[in-house]
Amino acid sequence: MATAEDYSTVQNEKIYGLDPAEIGDHLSKDSLSLIEDIGSEEVQERYMKLVNLDLKVFEIERLALAEVKK
Repeated sequence: MATAEDYSTVQNEKIYGLDPAEIGDHLSKDSLSLIEDIGSEEVQERYMKLVNLDLKVFEIERLALAEVKK
């Protein structure tokens, strides 16, 4: 779980560390349901290569897709 020291604010965005296993629980606190969570390798394959973007996705980066709970 993230600690107070992990938080910083950049243009109203919170940047912090989060264990990937806790993403669903974290989103649930804001009435969101996790649909999909993918790691860096899949981000590279599905998105960067798809649009021929020569950008490195760092190993610690992830993408999560969520929807508002009904």
